[in-house]
Amino acid sequence: MATTHAYKRKEQHRGRKKSHSKKRDTRKSTFGEIEKTKEYTILWLYDNAISQQDDYDISKVKLRGIVDYLRKISYIDDIRKTKDQNIMLVLSSGTLEKHFVQLTNSVQIRLIYVYQERDDNNSQSNRNELFIECPKVRGPFEDLKELFFTLSKHIRTMTFQPSMATEPPPLTSASKTIERSTSTSYSYVTDWYIHLIRAFQTVPPTRSCKDKFVEECALLYHDNPSILQAIEEFKITYTPDEAIRWYTRDGFLYKVLNRILREKNQQAIQLTHFLIYDLDHQLSNELRTIEQDWMRAETVHLYRGQLMSMEELQQLKKNKGEELFVNSFLSMTTDLAVANMFAGAGAFGPDDPIQSVIFDIEWADFSPKHGLADIHRLSYNGDEGEILLSPTYTVNLLDCVYDEKERVWNAIFTRIPQVDDPLIRISDDERLMRLELTLQHLIEEKDSSDDDDDDTEEMLDPFSDSQDDKFEFTRKFCSAFVEDVPILQRELNLPELCSVTLNDDSSGRFQLKTFRSFTADLFDHGPKILDDMIVTLYDALGGVFKTKGKLMQAYFYYQKASIYDKPQSQTTYTRQSHLAQIHKLNSDYELAWNIFDELMDRTEDVDSFLYEDIALARSDTMTDEAFLQNSYAFLQYCSTYNDDGGDGDEEEELFIDNRVSYVIDAWAELGYRYFYQNHDTKHALDCYMHEQKLSVTNSRSKSPYFNSLIGSCSERMGDVYASENDVEKALKLYQEALDLALQEKFAINWITAARCMCKIGRYRPSHEYEIFYRAFQYLLYGYGKPYIRDTIGKCYMCLSQSLQRYERYQEALKYVKQAISIFLPDPLLLEPLIEKCCQLVIELYRSANNDNTSPPTKEDVLKDRVLLDDEQIKNMLQMTMDELESESKHQ
Repeated sequence: MATTHAYKRKEQHRGRKKSHSKKRDTRKSTFGEIEKTKEYTILWLYDNAISQQDDYDISKVKLRGIVDYLRKISYIDDIRKTKDQNIMLVLSSGTLEKHFVQLTNSVQIRLIYVYQERDDNNSQSNRNELFIECPKVRGPFEDLKELFFTLSKHIRTMTFQPSMATEPPPLTSASKTIERSTSTSYSYVTDWYIHLIRAFQTVPPTRSCKDKFVEECALLYHDNPSILQAIEEFKITYTPDEAIRWYTRDGFLYKVLNRILREKNQQAIQLTHFLIYDLDHQLSNELRTIEQDWMRAETVHLYRGQLMSMEELQQLKKNKGEELFVNSFLSMTTDLAVANMFAGAGAFGPDDPIQSVIFDIEWADFSPKHGLADIHRLSYNGDEGEILLSPTYTVNLLDCVYDEKERVWNAIFTRIPQVDDPLIRISDDERLMRLELTLQHLIEEKDSSDDDDDDTEEMLDPFSDSQDDKFEFTRKFCSAFVEDVPILQRELNLPELCSVTLNDDSSGRFQLKTFRSFTADLFDHGPKILDDMIVTLYDALGGVFKTKGKLMQAYFYYQKASIYDKPQSQTTYTRQSHLAQIHKLNSDYELAWNIFDELMDRTEDVDSFLYEDIALARSDTMTDEAFLQNSYAFLQYCSTYNDDGGDGDEEEELFIDNRVSYVIDAWAELGYRYFYQNHDTKHALDCYMHEQKLSVTNSRSKSPYFNSLIGSCSERMGDVYASENDVEKALKLYQEALDLALQEKFAINWITAARCMCKIGRYRPSHEYEIFYRAFQYLLYGYGKPYIRDTIGKCYMCLSQSLQRYERYQEALKYVKQAISIFLPDPLLLEPLIEKCCQLVIELYRSANNDNTSPPTKEDVLKDRVLLDDEQIKNMLQMTMDELESESKHQ
């Protein structure tokens, strides 16, 4: 009886175990699901026709993009046993002839590639005729290398499918394809993605990261034996110095990594940390140690050929003039012919749903410092001359034009050096992400501590002074983390607009889970802490205390970070800029300026926002009045200089003449804040006058660049006088700005000209359609430049307000509603404009209805609006021009 009960318990346990195992097996991968229509299997029916020499030759072929999908079989029946669909079959002509009907009628087989036996001329003409009649058959090929090259090329085209509704929204990615595609995204400052990728490139991954990645890949391809075999090979053989070879193999690893990077799933992306870290470090090492001959040209052109859907292409064209960042590893070449081959140039017509596209990035003053190299030594496809870029390189799309002769689109870009330069500053969000990853890395050492017993004993060797020193530093750094992370937890207050969060929410921000839950006991195992890690902690503390106005504490932690940091590092540069802000906030303007000047020398003036960030630095505890006074005093200091140490004129022009434009821009920004945020017209005009004086008196003011600065200043002064109802002065200043803008036919000047002309039209004594017609014509000339959308909305507002003055209420109402449909929701920049638009709608509604009916509320107005895309706005502009031209002729 006891035996029976024991047996039952054993069986129940076995059943539960089996049930749990089944649940684990049916769990979906974090990476999502594979689209079956885009998956395929390559079966090579390996028979006697394949000689030993053929076998040797094919083993040396780089089977680009298909190596992980290739499986050898020995018998025809093995095809049916695989139960795979979408099979590409490679076999000899004799075998195909023998089983022709069976193979060509099989629903499992999509294409058949025929290898022609050497020195076999028997019945060849009959075979060729038979093969040509069947659309499934390709060949025969006399060279196996040519056969597999053709097969690889066909798969790239055949498995490509245009993006569907399941893809991420088009505004977050201009290109998402199954084949080797570029994914470029809008570079918003609140986007967590770019900060996290940069953090991945810096902080070492956790020990278990690769194992978790492999586990999810196995779940993703659970029903594909060929891929599972490749995943097992990767699990066993992968090492960091093999990252590029595995990536360029173009198998499962390439597809999974780039799919994850395009879709921006946080949980999935974190499992790729080890790959991003290893790839970036291999590229940087190659760049540093191997001569890059292709970089010697004064201007480098990097090309990339790829397929895009028509929908994706149209989205890319809409990004003209926009700053875009590459959000995946980008394979390029200096050989345009190679790019044309990968684009499939000539294979598609201009109206086909799939298009061939060449990316052409012009890279002037080429001196990259990391994350880019010729990888022919490391690549799986060493004969390809491939150049690989790490993510976060930033480009600007100049144009996208169609070459009718080659039947290919040429997307022309210029490279923007702001994101990839190692001396550009680290954001507060990125630093917190680095700290989160650092904590994950250090805590996980606990799970592997048993594996490091030998290292620990060596570290504790009493006869080794160096190891004693290392142990002392490890204990010291562990103590610092245990003591200081809780301080950071207590002091950290995240701003509303940031890309990290301490909450478990669906806001799309990066979650600081490890930091939030950190406790001292997590470091009981004494993890090995590197200098960079303690620097990250101290810099994070310094930044938090600076933001809270606790400047002495901030200075203390920044100085501690400096002890362990490298002098020329990105973190040192960032810290120095923060110290300049502290000195400015403490009214030590000379020190703040000197640090700024030194940093600009180091970067050769690349960091164009550094001065403004110092001049307008503000702590959370400062009142508006204190902040404006502090910034005003710093700008005044920077705008005056006593050249003779006290004997000269107190109002000399700026002593660093070639950096005057930074001070001019800062005066403009400070005036904007006085006027729009504090409604202080007196101080706003004072700031604009300082801006104008520096622009006019600077020795380089004859440059076309300064024309636009002076013109913009005149426009802003006109806005101030218009707000005080001094229309005469306002019109004079608007005309001055318009004349300066039209002196140089830059696209940005067309936008300024359009805005000024609309303001002139608004305040002229009579409503003149001709003025607005010309203004909207200028908008089309400058269309595609950044901020054009905001300017178009403002121009529609001016047109509406001009019609309002002449009691053309219905027309005015139509145009202000069009303005509302243009402005994007933005709590920082455009909310005041949207508020004014809503107020104008309500006023016009009352006037049009003689106050007899209740006007709509702001909520009603916003509820009814439909935001227009770029193409719709452009069409609306043309329609408005036609209306204005017609009215102008009437007038």
